[in-house]
Amino acid sequence: MFGKKQPINVDKVDALIGKETMIAGKITANGTLRIDGMVEGEILSQGDVIIGEGAKVQASIQARNLLVAGELKGNVAVSGRVEIAATSRLEGDIQVGTLIVEDGALFLGSCTMGGKKDNAAGGKQSAV
Repeated sequence: MFGKKQPINVDKVDALIGKETMIAGKITANGTLRIDGMVEGEILSQGDVIIGEGAKVQASIQARNLLVAGELKGNVAVSGRVEIAATSRLEGDIQVGTLIVEDGALFLGSCTMGGKKDNAAGGKQSAV
């Protein structure tokens, strides 16, 4: 009846933005992207995005799954799950399939769970 959800694999990383790195612009990734530095702009990933503890991200994010352990300011559209760790601060609206918030995490924004498949791809929901 209940499907077993796959956790985000933090050990398998295809691209890493290190602690001393700052990127401004649009990032497109197919695999798992880990950010430990600073990013400003837009992140589009067909895989998972991990925002490490100490990372500072100011960007809109579209991904399969998202793990936030650092700071994120921006709207999020994720088809799978968002995990907000106790060490994190997330400011923005999220569209997600599953939301996990650890005790001590700070989340300022609104959350829309489920809904149409195009919402997770960044589409707007229309009123009828």
